[in-house]
Amino acid sequence: MKAIKLLSSPAKHIMLYGGSRSGKTFIIVFAIIVRACKVKSRHVMLRQTFNSIKTSIWLDTLIKVLAIAFPNLTYSLNKTDYYVILPNGSEIWIAGLDDDKRVEKI
Repeated sequence: MKAIKLLSSPAKHIMLYGGSRSGKTFIIVFAIIVRACKVKSRHVMLRQTFNSIKTSIWLDTLIKVLAIAFPNLTYSLNKTDYYVILPNGSEIWIAGLDDDKRVEKI
């Protein structure tokens, strides 16, 4: 897939484009999980508001990507601070830029 190849390239800035429901978010979440599985690391996914990322990523896309693309991956969800812990200790956090205290915590 072109998007996966582009995301694994040395490019610093990448823009995926396409219509609504075209899979852009799915591909980006997939790429973040792949990177997090390779080396123990911390990642963050951000949106303008916490409510929008919680609804779109945390409660939907993230769970779908883990189930579809990584069905045998063991992970745990921290539902208090909103992050995923992968088997190698990597963490993937979600946050909104509308909450200064949360952004500072991350």
